[in-house]
Amino acid sequence: MENHNEKPGMLTVVSILLFISAGINILGSIGSVIIIILYGTIIGIATFGIGFLLYFCLVFPIVFIIWGVIEILYGMKILKDSPMDSSPFWLGIVEIAIGILSLFSIIGIIELAIGITNTVLLTRPEVKDYIENNFSNIT
Repeated sequence: MENHNEKPGMLTVVSILLFISAGINILGSIGSVIIIILYGTIIGIATFGIGFLLYFCLVFPIVFIIWGVIEILYGMKILKDSPMDSSPFWLGIVEIAIGILSLFSIIGIIELAIGITNTVLLTRPEVKDYIENNFSNIT
């Protein structure tokens, strides 16, 4: 019988990929914010204020900064040695949502590959067994 208390190595891979994805999202979003502000200011001055409407585009990079923070939090939660205390359902939902939303990010191909890889790794039988046996609030 396999030991369900031993953390599979695939969970460590998932957390490392989440940290890489978070770095890409946060750094890319910060770069986008800087470009939007500079470009919006130049166009805003040149068009007597109409170009300042570009600032509405700041919503998209801010969303990806938030997703980057969520990825860091889940990556840290996966790396903990103690059993995780949140539902595995949310872990899967957040991972799939990050993969789908990554289609619209700056480096969408890399982000999508990370999202698909993490989703595949989270559905492996040994990972599912570990999650089912170590989550405290499975409903």
